[in-house]
Amino acid sequence: MKLPPIVSAQDWEFARERLLVKEKEVTRARDALAAERRRMPRVLAEPARGNGLRRDQHRRAERDAPDCEQTGGATRIHSSD
Repeated sequence: MKLPPIVSAQDWEFARERLLVKEKEVTRARDALAAERRRMPRVLAEPARGNGLRRDQHRRAERDAPDCEQTGGATRIHSSD
């Protein structure tokens, strides 16, 4: 890697100020993007059921499996034995 040149303090300060202007532009652009992201429309999410199913899928599973019993978030499967 080639090292940057050695310059006077005045030249270094000038280069630093130019870089600072660029950094501020990037910061403003990033802030504007974040503000745009916050204004994005939202989607109402179904509450988590703990088993990876949506509410309608959960109801369908309960309907189709009458030998199961829901107890406090856990499913107890009744065996035929």
